[in-house]
Amino acid sequence: VVTFGGDGVRAVTGDPRRPEAELAEDGGVFVPAAELDLGDLTASGTTPMVEALEFALRLGDRRVEHLADRHGLQKGQVRLILFRDGAPNDEPPADAWRSVEDLIATRRRQRRLLFLAFGAPGADEEIRRTLATDRGYIPLTDLDFAALLDLVLVAPSADDPYTAVWEQADWDAEG
Repeated sequence: VVTFGGDGVRAVTGDPRRPEAELAEDGGVFVPAAELDLGDLTASGTTPMVEALEFALRLGDRRVEHLADRHGLQKGQVRLILFRDGAPNDEPPADAWRSVEDLIATRRRQRRLLFLAFGAPGADEEIRRTLATDRGYIPLTDLDFAALLDLVLVAPSADDPYTAVWEQADWDAEG
């Protein structure tokens, strides 16, 4: 789990004190769900979404390589889930998020990335919908974190994660 806000971009699971190059290893950012300890998450200050997405993409790439090299697992698709409660305000400029749009789209076309984006009620939809596509953006009708967790957990285990999330959210493909 990577957070971004007033405290900057930081890993909050595993041992985030490790150097970035080692975070993709077991016990770095990636831990079993039973060991996931987020502590309190609070919104504050700026929202460096571009930096956070670039960081998360690097971690995902490193994790795929780590699993292939150390554990002999076939390279798979990184699943990146973005939850936002507002709009990014990266410094500068306000449309800085467009710089990661191509990174995400390229990885999606290469089947290296599944990107899901969730938006809290009242959050700016355009950016998440553009980055995740209509199929990967799921607006939340309320701020029910238990339901959000269900949506997040169903995606990794499904053959077609997009359809599974939409069905779990009880939405049809047209929203």
